[in-house]
Amino acid sequence: MTDVELLQAVIGSGGKDNDYKQIARNLNSVIQKIGADKITIEDIRAIKGIGAAKATIIFAALEFWRRKYTKQTAPLIDSPEMAAKQLDFIKDKKQEHFILLTLDGARRLIKTRTITIGKLTSSLVHPREIF
Repeated sequence: MTDVELLQAVIGSGGKDNDYKQIARNLNSVIQKIGADKITIEDIRAIKGIGAAKATIIFAALEFWRRKYTKQTAPLIDSPEMAAKQLDFIKDKKQEHFILLTLDGARRLIKTRTITIGKLTSSLVHPREIF
């Protein structure tokens, strides 16, 4: 099956003045333009003939593919030990470091940020620096 035919199978049917084959072609064009890994549900909903329910189904299928079949390069932080492993670069430092590990909903590391480097015995941190 071609990509468009697969999208036709997911879409199922169109509506009045919305042929499912044309919807599938338009969706395929948008996916090629934006990229399957970056497309949002809003991008899908913007396509004529795709409503909220069908956009959710299409987006869920794409998200499933992303989660299962794209290579995950960000480490999974699912334990204190895995978090400590990300902080190996400060283990020999003499000053205190306040480090923020930002994770996504799947507990994958987004970014490691140094919030502050303190004095020899303390580190001052304000909540606004964290948020």
